[in-house]
Amino acid sequence: MQFFRRPSPRVTVAQLMVWAQSQIALGVPRQAICRGWLDQDRSALTLEEQAVYEQAERQLFGEMVARNLRGSELEKQGLIYEAIQEFEANLADKFLGEHPYKRLQAIYLARGDYNSALRVSRIHAEILARYRRPEPCWEDDSERELAVAKSVLARLRLVDT
Repeated sequence: MQFFRRPSPRVTVAQLMVWAQSQIALGVPRQAICRGWLDQDRSALTLEEQAVYEQAERQLFGEMVARNLRGSELEKQGLIYEAIQEFEANLADKFLGEHPYKRLQAIYLARGDYNSALRVSRIHAEILARYRRPEPCWEDDSERELAVAKSVLARLRLVDT
């Protein structure tokens, strides 16, 4: 009697991370790599292979989240220059969350560096437009959208003055 032997995944997390590091060295943002792994057609993959890609994506995304946490901790300790470096690294990696952008805007506005605050706002808007998919809306969210638009315009006006 011969037992069915499940094939091992064609790729490992370590192999994916080595490939990701080579892409990062070429200038590809971490968020783009994560998005590529999440958006790929997984119908041809086994469940184990899907789990490998998900684990690699979580690991790569986790590096960006760790930067945010380090940046916040450095900011609390008064090490603003080091905090800026952590947050700017996430800008370079096109991080999708709001944290590094809001913190950098606050830091730059507090320092009076309005050009840098405006640069961060523009980068954030570009990233949201490029990487976030439009969410289906079944009801009228115009009030919430209007509130968000007003807050963004208020920030830009503050920077432009």
